[in-house]
Amino acid sequence: MGLFWNYFKRQLRWPLIQRPGPLALLAEGGAESLDAARETVLTLRAQFFADRCEAGFLANFARSRGIARAPLETEEHFTARVRNAYRYWARLGRPSTLQRALLDYFGFNSVEVLNRRDEDPALWAEFWVVIRNYGDSSIYDIAQLFWDINEIKPARSKLAGVLLDYEVVAPTAVYIAAAAYDRSIDILYPYSPGAIIAPMGLEVLVSGAVYRIQWLAAEGIASWKIYYSVDGLATKIPIATIAPGSPLYHDWTVPDLGGAVKGVLAAIEGLDAEDNVIVSGSSPAGFIIRN
Repeated sequence: MGLFWNYFKRQLRWPLIQRPGPLALLAEGGAESLDAARETVLTLRAQFFADRCEAGFLANFARSRGIARAPLETEEHFTARVRNAYRYWARLGRPSTLQRALLDYFGFNSVEVLNRRDEDPALWAEFWVVIRNYGDSSIYDIAQLFWDINEIKPARSKLAGVLLDYEVVAPTAVYIAAAAYDRSIDILYPYSPGAIIAPMGLEVLVSGAVYRIQWLAAEGIASWKIYYSVDGLATKIPIATIAPGSPLYHDWTVPDLGGAVKGVLAAIEGLDAEDNVIVSGSSPAGFIIRN
């Protein structure tokens, strides 16, 4: 039973159409015509909305909203962006929009957008994107990832780097009940000599445990000095001095800070032969130390 025929018979309850007959047949035919007209109007209206229109109209929506297809972007990815154009573009410049886009279109497990103003007020326009992913790391393209972030971010903001923390199933010769995983933490962009790559922030370290601080190489370094800070690098507490030629890591015994302390940063300085600091770095985000 069509929408209008149901309305005529069940809602208006016209007595003359409740029984079969010429008038009932005429009313039912008219109701079917109104149903068809309604469907036509709804179909026409849908063409004015990117998320409902027919595929042939999507190119017009993309042009009207200035949505350009990236060289590496798949047809499916581009179509999804255009169909969600209003939601995707109306909230530009908000960290939540960037997070939503990366979660929706790249399938990451979690995304954090971290402003660097707490690290240094002069870096108020810079931000880090911290991504955690578990599974097949080949489901996204790094060049496409950078393009997507720069396409959504505010015009005056600057991408300081992407920290990718991912685990992939490790190849094993023998079947085991629980899958084994290889974990990797990469600074994808930009390459920054002396940058700390562990801890990268958001970890929870336990007092008395040994944690490996890691950093990237740099040219002309005579020694490395490692610190930690609980006040945003206003005060740096020495951990160790590392001689040149040593591995680019230090196994740190996590101190007891008398309880749970948030926002702890690891920091490093690379010194030349005259003890001048030529490179420096710190955890992009704070981590927690607890008992």
